[in-house]
Amino acid sequence: MTNTRETLEKAIQVIKIEIDPEERNILHDDLIQFLEWLKPLKALDTSGVTPVRFSHVAVNAFRDDQALSCDLKEVRKAAPNFDEGFYTVPPIIE
Repeated sequence: MTNTRETLEKAIQVIKIEIDPEERNILHDDLIQFLEWLKPLKALDTSGVTPVRFSHVAVNAFRDDQALSCDLKEVRKAAPNFDEGFYTVPPIIE
């Protein structure tokens, strides 16, 4: 990025936001600081590194569902509202 001020101005125009001159200066200074922080990262040789989509290996920790038999009369007693074979619950969206 050769001219950060010009690049910032183009970005502001593209995203169509209104920024006063003082905020532009702050954004410019932040951009310069970020680019300085980024330099050592950009200098790293990553040619032998395989790109990954996620940084962790996910394993499905869910158990297989297994139907359990139970006494339906006991289940109905525990339910506050049981009507025609269904549990009735209060609405959560008005």
